[in-house]
Amino acid sequence: MDQPNLNMRQRMLLDVVKDYDCKILYHPGKANVVADALSRRAEGAPIQDVCMRMTVMTSVLDIIWEAQVEAVRPENRKRERVIGQVSEFVTDSRGLMTFRG
Repeated sequence: MDQPNLNMRQRMLLDVVKDYDCKILYHPGKANVVADALSRRAEGAPIQDVCMRMTVMTSVLDIIWEAQVEAVRPENRKRERVIGQVSEFVTDSRGLMTFRG
């Protein structure tokens, strides 16, 4: 790197790379258009966070489904105040009930 002062990220990268026998070549011009565009893209959420959110979402839907199954049981309908309304619920592809679709 030709810069006299490297930022922290560049220093850390240099520490990793210096242990290897390699050459890093930069060719200015159209050859690096894709690489330059990718290096400038905005940072998204790490894949672990995305997976965790999906897992949490799934477990919330499972909790809702279990509560709905319990609420519409004949012995619980009066307590849950769903008497006469059960026919207005529609079950979707996931098994969750929605009121009037």
